[in-house]
Amino acid sequence: MRAKTVLIIVDMQSDFVHPKSLIVKQVIKALQYAKRHNWHIIDLEYKGCGNLVVPIRKLLPSTFIYIEKADVVGGHEVRQVLNKLNIKPLRFVITGVYATQCVAKTVSELSDLYSTTPILLSEAIGEGHRIYYGEKAQEAAFTSAISYRYHRLSPTERRQIKNEGMANNITIRTMFTRKKVTSE
Repeated sequence: MRAKTVLIIVDMQSDFVHPKSLIVKQVIKALQYAKRHNWHIIDLEYKGCGNLVVPIRKLLPSTFIYIEKADVVGGHEVRQVLNKLNIKPLRFVITGVYATQCVAKTVSELSDLYSTTPILLSEAIGEGHRIYYGEKAQEAAFTSAISYRYHRLSPTERRQIKNEGMANNITIRTMFTRKKVTSE
């Protein structure tokens, strides 16, 4: 199977977001783009926290992949399902909510598990019901992902990073533009 881009929609569930919120509209734009370009689409949901909001659910293609996670981190679940389906991701594009928790930790885990660089779409990352979208949410997710990765390192690895600086492989993009910002 040819490698494709994978859009991951993180926790866009009724317990976390209102169906008419700005973040839902932005995720819909990303979803429509992904469908036009024949990307794999993953609905990554936190177990027991409601269903995917209706405006997004109505637009999902029949080929979407549903993954349920029991924790804020979803990277291992994504990898397990993609391996089972024999899907080799070219890259991951991440949208969704709780920028500082579920999004950040999933992005961090994916960057550890795959050699591809996860891309956070800045306009399609939110912090739940709070008005906390776009660049502010993307910055929070990016910072949290770096922090999460740092705290999982051994003391020796932490010392090495303090000496060399934390180079990581997480990219932030403005929705569907060529401009990239990395943490180097």
